[in-house]
Amino acid sequence: MKKRRSIIIPALALIMAICAVSFGNGEIKKEVTAYGPNAYLMFANGDWSVQNNGVESAKGITVYPAEIRSEGFYSVALEFDIPSEGVSFAAIGIKNGEHDLPGATIRIDAIRINDKPIEFSKGYTTSDDGAETRMNIYREWGGDVLPEEARSWDGSLEGASSMILDPALFMEVTLLEVDFTVFCPSQD
Repeated sequence: MKKRRSIIIPALALIMAICAVSFGNGEIKKEVTAYGPNAYLMFANGDWSVQNNGVESAKGITVYPAEIRSEGFYSVALEFDIPSEGVSFAAIGIKNGEHDLPGATIRIDAIRINDKPIEFSKGYTTSDDGAETRMNIYREWGGDVLPEEARSWDGSLEGASSMILDPALFMEVTLLEVDFTVFCPSQD
């Protein structure tokens, strides 16, 4: 009996410790359930001959994804083996963001092309498939008609666009970097 008690007491202590870590102090956690690189830059150059649509490196492109676990500051990047010309589409994508971080919004903090900071205007967060959270950086089709599910980190869509930078800046691009902040809505 004494031997059994010496095993049970540490086992119960371990279970209590796991529960305390798992459940915390009763606050709602704003964390992704499945970890791994899940944020990346979607990209298509001017003639669509160079494209990226995921976290894995593609032919001629090295992808630097981010692992989004909760709201906070992140960076993603693409490095091109051969300088890329023009842009037809660019966006930040968060795989399963609509499920893992429901209602989350993205604010772009900085964009750099070949290590040079570039100016940009306000964008918006959306999802066209109900699964992947996206913020367009440049989307040449569709104009500036905001989708019904558009949302913004500051609560206002005034001035928001799907084309937030000058596409003429995408000449001889060897490195595209974007710093951004993810915000999660309050669960009050």
